[in-house]
Amino acid sequence: MTAPAQTKANNTSKSLSVEDLSWSVAGRRVLDNISFGHQSGEVLGVIGPNGAGKSSLLRCLYSYLKPQQGSIQLFDKALNQYAPSELAQTLAVVLQHNQVESDANLLQWLALGRTPYRSWRASDQAQEMAIIEPLMARLDIGHLAQQSMSSLSGGERQRALIARALVQQPKLLLLDEPSNHLDIGHQIQIMQMIRSLSIGTIACLHDLNLASAYCDRLLILNQGKVHAIGTPAEVLTRDTLRHVFGVNAQISDSSPPYLKYCFPQENRAEDGGREHA
Repeated sequence: MTAPAQTKANNTSKSLSVEDLSWSVAGRRVLDNISFGHQSGEVLGVIGPNGAGKSSLLRCLYSYLKPQQGSIQLFDKALNQYAPSELAQTLAVVLQHNQVESDANLLQWLALGRTPYRSWRASDQAQEMAIIEPLMARLDIGHLAQQSMSSLSGGERQRALIARALVQQPKLLLLDEPSNHLDIGHQIQIMQMIRSLSIGTIACLHDLNLASAYCDRLLILNQGKVHAIGTPAEVLTRDTLRHVFGVNAQISDSSPPYLKYCFPQENRAEDGGREHA
């Protein structure tokens, strides 16, 4: 895997600020006093075991879920103060389980990503194509332009979903498992592209090695709480993997030194290794 340059997040302005965020369902607290900030241009990875609250956190960040406690500021404005069209021009989301039910071809479907910018007058098709076509080429889906969305494979559809989010030209991108359904080549392609964008990204990831290689910082969730936040070198430790994920692992440093590669060992941590409530 080619190591990216970890110098992207050098802007100190905050695109997102989360303070004391809590969300519960059916009497169970899924998110418990979550606080963190996201710097403009930063790639922040959200990692943690299944059920840690990663997807629920993302759903709060794009206003699908309404937290019972806490605040979310998006570019110094309360999230709940955004009008729908303004939010769609500011924030784009790719979910883990996105159902695409459309008879439109790929090109037509991607063009719908420009809806937040359209007025009652006819859209500027030339301008829209100038945005869409380079993204299709970059994500290796240009040859699928006339194919129906229903005919695409899982990997092709995942790349189309990411393209549609970028067609919105957002200031912040939220991704839930962006490498889902992708082969290793396209996983690396997507993560490299995310790093090259001028916009910030918050991505929920399961692959710790991808997270280490392509994220500026990692937010580790466990049982709905922030366990740690910092650079991959700071937070990906044997103790963290044992307590949060319940596995013993070998941590291998590479050059440059910020990269951490995690190799789970056969013997799983016994009870008492993973943290319990």
